[in-house]
Amino acid sequence: MLVVLFDKKIGLCNNNDDIILCAVYIPPMYSVAYDDPRSNGIDRLEETLNNLIEKYRTTNLLINGDFNSRTGDHPDYIQCDTGKYLPVEGYESNITLNKRHSLDKQVNSFGRSLLNLCKTMSLYICNGRKDGDQAGDFTFLSSQGSSVVDYVIAHSSAFENINHLHVNLVDGSDHFPVTYQLTATINRQTNDSMICQERIRYKWREKYKNEFQDKIRKSASDQELCMSQIENRQLDLAIKTVIQNAGASMKCKKYNDNKDKPWWDIECQKNKKNRTKLLKKYRATLQWKKH
Repeated sequence: MLVVLFDKKIGLCNNNDDIILCAVYIPPMYSVAYDDPRSNGIDRLEETLNNLIEKYRTTNLLINGDFNSRTGDHPDYIQCDTGKYLPVEGYESNITLNKRHSLDKQVNSFGRSLLNLCKTMSLYICNGRKDGDQAGDFTFLSSQGSSVVDYVIAHSSAFENINHLHVNLVDGSDHFPVTYQLTATINRQTNDSMICQERIRYKWREKYKNEFQDKIRKSASDQELCMSQIENRQLDLAIKTVIQNAGASMKCKKYNDNKDKPWWDIECQKNKKNRTKLLKKYRATLQWKKH
C-alpha cells in the first residue's frame, strides 16, 4: 500500500485535518499471496488503516485502488444512525448521503467485509454517488464478465470535497482507471510553495560539458548570487534558475515509445482504434447489465 500524507494547510478536508491518501491493491480471494487460503484481504487492510490512524490521530482517510470486492448497491453506512437512543460523547453520526448506484449487483465475501469496514470507520464509497458516475459504471471488464471492484473511498470530511468521479475508457488493461477531483482551499499568498510545480529532468551529455559550464557561469553572474546578502528562499529560487538555464543544454526529449518499436505498424494502430470503438459501443449498450 502506498501512503501519502497531505498537510491540512492544503485545505482538502472540511474539518482542517490532514489527509492520508492510500493507494491499495487487495489480492483476490484464494490468491497465492495469502498464506492461508481463507485469509481475507480486507481484514488485513483494516488492520493497516487502524495502525495509520493510531499513528496520525488528526487525519482523515482517502483510499483508492483495486479492492477485488464486489459490493453491489448495498449500503456502506449504518441506516437510521442518529445517536438519539444511545447518546455517546464524541460519537460521529453519518453524513447525509444520496443513494449509491452500481451496475454491478453482485456481492462477494470481500465486498461484505469492505461494507462492514466502511460502517466501522465512517468511510463512504464515492462510486455511484458523484457527478460523472451516477450510474456506478463497471471498472473491470474481461471475457468472463464485468464488475465494480475499483473504488474511491473517503472519510466524511474528505467525501464532501470530492465533486467529480469518472471511470475512464481506455484500452490495454482489463481495469478502467477511476479519476476524481478534489476541491481544495489554498491561500496562494502563503502556500505557493505547496502547489505542485512542473518537474524537468535532465540527462548529462559529455559533448555539452563546456556549454553547460559556460551557462552556469553566466546565469550565476546574472543572478548575482551572494551567500551573505540573500535570504534562503531567494537563494533557493536563484539556484533553481541557474540550474534550469544551464540544464537547457542537457534537457531530455520525450518520444512516443511505440514509434521506436519495429513491430508497431499501421495495422497495430488500426486494431487499437477499432478496439476502442468496440469498447465504447459495448459500454453504451444494455449488454453491461447482462453480466
